[in-house]
Amino acid sequence: MVKVYVNIKLPGELIKEVDKLIEQRVLGYRSRGEFVAEATRTHLIKVKELLTTKLDDSKHQTCAKRDQILGQSNETHRK
Repeated sequence: MVKVYVNIKLPGELIKEVDKLIEQRVLGYRSRGEFVAEATRTHLIKVKELLTTKLDDSKHQTCAKRDQILGQSNETHRK
């Protein structure tokens, strides 16, 4: 299977944080792409878990459960 790569745009502040982690070489990341790929895989696992969790139809409960699974506070929602 041939790998397909795409370009994405990220805020500069996120890139600075990622670059700092890569420069430290403590966690073994060699590139931005490697870091973002792993972060995306990890987040997809959490999102799939969220989607398979039985939730009430209430939007509030859905957001609260999403935040619990994804480890986010209520202030980080996008409205």
